[in-house]
Amino acid sequence: MSRSFSWHVEAWGGATTGVASARRAFDRRDGLLVGLRDADGALSFGEATPLPGFGHDQLEDAGRELEPGRLPAPVDDVAGVQAAISSFRSASARFAVEVALLGRLARLRGLSLSELLGATATTVSRSVL
Repeated sequence: MSRSFSWHVEAWGGATTGVASARRAFDRRDGLLVGLRDADGALSFGEATPLPGFGHDQLEDAGRELEPGRLPAPVDDVAGVQAAISSFRSASARFAVEVALLGRLARLRGLSLSELLGATATTVSRSVL
């Protein structure tokens, strides 16, 4: 039986300028772009980009879990997505696969990702100061 989907994982990143948090500056950001190509050829993406110094997640850990042959098959409901990502130990790897699977599911249902998840828009006051 042939697979009707394929996963692709690609390293990305590089030097940055002016990127900082309250704790530190980041002179480099690196991550993994995760793509899911469906049977109809459509792509859904996620990304695993651990933030150094925040938690225990490391890019190397995410990379070990994001081997295309080990990634789950697409599922047809949100509960299935939750089950498919439950075994990931790397938070960024789990996030990357979750977003790709949910993006595919939203596209198949003709919804935005926020609509799929039941989000509602709210107005937020903002100021330039």
